[in-house]
Amino acid sequence: MRERRALPREMVHLEATIVTVDGVVRFDGAVLNMTDTGARVDIPPDYELPETFYMLMPNHRMQPCRLVWREGKRVGIRFES
Repeated sequence: MRERRALPREMVHLEATIVTVDGVVRFDGAVLNMTDTGARVDIPPDYELPETFYMLMPNHRMQPCRLVWREGKRVGIRFES
């Protein structure tokens, strides 16, 4: 996989919930590494992630996100404000 991140990411393993903008669809994901600006996340391979969505983090914060890239079940996301 070609390096795409602008900042070094901290290796983590956090369970998070992906939530569509309308709140109708929710599914689990695993955050593998992250910075203040984005993360790499494993999601179910058969789910088509929309361009924008929320990620419900373990601290109960609903983080707005944007899809940057996808390779199989791995996605790169950017945190939006």
